[in-house]
Amino acid sequence: MAKNIISGLPEWDKLLKKEKERRAGIQLNSISCLRETKMFSLNFYNMSEIMNQLEKENEASEEVETTDSYRQAMEILKTSRDEDFKIKATLEYEKLVKQKLYTHGSIQFKFSNNIVLIANFALQEKVSDLTAFLLSHLECNVLEDKKLKIVMTAGYPPKKLTNMNSTVQEERLFPSALIYVIIEDEKSVPVDPPIKKESINELLKVLDNYDMTNSNSILNNSDSSQQEIVKKRLDAMKNKFKENLEKKK
Repeated sequence: MAKNIISGLPEWDKLLKKEKERRAGIQLNSISCLRETKMFSLNFYNMSEIMNQLEKENEASEEVETTDSYRQAMEILKTSRDEDFKIKATLEYEKLVKQKLYTHGSIQFKFSNNIVLIANFALQEKVSDLTAFLLSHLECNVLEDKKLKIVMTAGYPPKKLTNMNSTVQEERLFPSALIYVIIEDEKSVPVDPPIKKESINELLKVLDNYDMTNSNSILNNSDSSQQEIVKKRLDAMKNKFKENLEKKK
């Protein structure tokens, strides 16, 4: 390893730069081609539990290796007489390598009718990619004919995502995030989201397989009377979705 001639210590700027570049390389992945969409209804699922699971899955699986250069650096630091530098340099490097690496953001899109879409986005994907994703689940002809617009709000305090060139990383939409999606008319009045029949069919499949005993269910560990009430609500919602599908034919 190259050494600083004056202090006899490694060139820490180069060392840190190399590690930062390595970590940035891990985060630069593209998900859009292989994006998987999960659909839920907020009325029947514990979304906090689901997002916690996704956030854990989101952490980069690669363990930070103790490289030869790192070991050599630590050995050189042991011989340094500059205790302040040794402590600061060690803490700076170890703080960097112990930071959790995230390769993407698991984003939850919540519509006004409590339908929720969840999908992963690479850190370098843009707000325009989020919009394109939503458009893939909405009836674009209805949006155009009625001159409807998509309004996305995230974070606290709430902030509208209006910069289409801003990235998931820049908007801090990782490791997980909740985006409220409102469909508005020309007068900025919220309207029912015109969700595609294909997406509604997918949601119906999810609801048909609803497991009340699953940890993701709002009914986990609930008594039978509560389960019966929610079962009726579930059937009512499924019938409503089916009626909407009939109208789309």
